[in-house]
Amino acid sequence: MDLLLKLMAHRRAELDWQDRRAEAARGRLEDAVEPPGPLVLTLVEQREMLKGSRWFLEWYIPRQQERQMHADSLRLLDALELQAREEIERLEVETNS
Repeated sequence: MDLLLKLMAHRRAELDWQDRRAEAARGRLEDAVEPPGPLVLTLVEQREMLKGSRWFLEWYIPRQQERQMHADSLRLLDALELQAREEIERLEVETNS
């Protein structure tokens, strides 16, 4: 749960910064704040992300693909599968797993 909250807080900071930057560009704010720094995960958190990504790829996606879905939904699943595979590959390198 802590990891989820950490990910959500970082994403919220990114979205807030984008909103403030857009408002500053429109002249509604004097200055945009600095963008948030990169998300830094511990090795334990990276391994937790890897475990979750593998579950998503190996369990969730196949069960969704078994359902009779609209073609647009299937294309979205294909894109999610590709994204999950890329995430797994990146996390395996970072965690030496």
